[in-house]
Amino acid sequence: MPLLVYRPRNYDQTHEREQFRNLCVLLKERFSSSPDEMCIFIGNYNIGDVELDGIIIKNEGVVLVEFKDFGGNITATENGDWTAETDGIKSVIRGGSGRKNPYLQAKINRNACRPVLVETGALTAKQVERLSSLIVFHHPASINNQISPRIKWLHVCDEKGFIDELDLIVTPECDLQEEDFARIIERLNLDPDWLCVRYSNPEVLINVNEESAEEEPAEEEHAPSDDTGMNIFDEIEAQAAVVKVEPVEVSSAPASTLPVWIESFLFDTLKARYEPDWRRFSDNLDLSDEDQRKYLGTYFPRSFVELNTIFGNLYKSGRFQSVYSNLDTIAILDICSGGGGDLMGTIAACLQNSKRLKTLLITVIEACESSINSLRYFIQECRKQYPYVTIECKCIRCRILSVNDILAQPINEYFPYDIILFDKAGSELFRQGMKTVYKDICSVLAPLLNLSGVLCLLDITMKDEGTGIFYPQILNDQVNRFISEDGSFSSILPLSCRFKERECNTPCYTQQVFSVSHRGRSNDVSKVAYRLLGHRVFVDDITRHLSPEGNTYVVSAVNSVTCKQCRGQNIVNAFELTQNK
Repeated sequence: MPLLVYRPRNYDQTHEREQFRNLCVLLKERFSSSPDEMCIFIGNYNIGDVELDGIIIKNEGVVLVEFKDFGGNITATENGDWTAETDGIKSVIRGGSGRKNPYLQAKINRNACRPVLVETGALTAKQVERLSSLIVFHHPASINNQISPRIKWLHVCDEKGFIDELDLIVTPECDLQEEDFARIIERLNLDPDWLCVRYSNPEVLINVNEESAEEEPAEEEHAPSDDTGMNIFDEIEAQAAVVKVEPVEVSSAPASTLPVWIESFLFDTLKARYEPDWRRFSDNLDLSDEDQRKYLGTYFPRSFVELNTIFGNLYKSGRFQSVYSNLDTIAILDICSGGGGDLMGTIAACLQNSKRLKTLLITVIEACESSINSLRYFIQECRKQYPYVTIECKCIRCRILSVNDILAQPINEYFPYDIILFDKAGSELFRQGMKTVYKDICSVLAPLLNLSGVLCLLDITMKDEGTGIFYPQILNDQVNRFISEDGSFSSILPLSCRFKERECNTPCYTQQVFSVSHRGRSNDVSKVAYRLLGHRVFVDDITRHLSPEGNTYVVSAVNSVTCKQCRGQNIVNAFELTQNK
């Protein structure tokens, strides 16, 4: 690790596409277990007036790759025909572009590429002096290599022997380092849009892709003082409300990717495209078809990864897993679903981890008609992808002006619910005048939970322009007040809230950072705050292995900000339920 795979355009031949995919899988497996190595694989690449099936650039050398759709008994020679014999039938293997045989093809390509790699400044003459070529046969092959052993630059193998042969190619003079790979990417003009994120580790490109087309507002760690009457500390107390410790490894999820079918359906079928515009999409009640495509391409992947990671991590907790992995039916209520990224991410986590799952019962309340239509398309496609699971989905179009609007809807058909989602809607409703939206939502939705159900409240970490208070602080203050007034519910996460919420009067700024890579954007970062709630008996059960004693809980990975209520020697991620301490 890491591996970066680029492909400027797709291949013309089916076998070339298959070989490309197969080699990508092999390379990903090879380099995922090698943290000190790096590799770039460029497929279907033109350089020096020749078209290469691939070029591999690794720490120990540069390798030109050619695909051949043959197998069986292969005879390779310098001057005569290359042949492949299978079941007594012998075929001649031609070189590409009319070359007599693959050896001559590889020799011409090598001679054409080497000066260009130097002239572009991507590599030095010394680094490409021993430029290698590797001919890879698509089908299992027994190779009779009659080429002179003096021709050390040419290697021949089938896909099964690809990694072993690649590892044998070592050029001591090459010894590429991190700065060399950065230069290579720049000098070969490797467009980020060519990146195949399914096979790549795009997080290594974070320095290249830091600035998006339109930056969202900067966020701060503490809110200034406020005189709205909320339980908010003044600035001096707010600064004392957190303790900063030495940076520790408590970051959220690493860069994640979308399932292949989700990404294809999103960008190919629905024609979504990445185009951030946080001001335009701060109110999503009335989106045109064009706006909906922008919204889906930008915000669906973020929401998908956020909820998929959150619930995927929950499943890793022993007690939660023992309950949910054995469910054959899961009922989900999604309030203000938007384009459905949160719902689809949650569904994917359930399908991945609930091995006995047979039925999903889904109720959605959403005001925007185009968002409902997009969600229905995703549900239809999901049914095709998972035909063994019955997915029932009821979409209710309703604009929420108060929590009573939720209760007025026919949401009892699938009651009680195993999962309830309230994702990035609270900030929007708060701006529209619902100043106790999080507390009210908890009061209405928590009683709809199954005894082992989970309520997820998630929102952005920006500042409310009207009050000057950050949304995480508003969320945490109101949820704490709900829990202090209703003793039957408790927080699952963050752990600091789990243990101290009934005695805490500090509106903490909590934050988790997620990252997603897809064909529209590499390493797209989102920052959110969330609380997970459940019935107190269930929460006590799934957290009984945990204790706050001796722990300091990090509530924001940015600058390792910690909760002042829990102070100990052990630095613990407040959003990680699988801790042993």
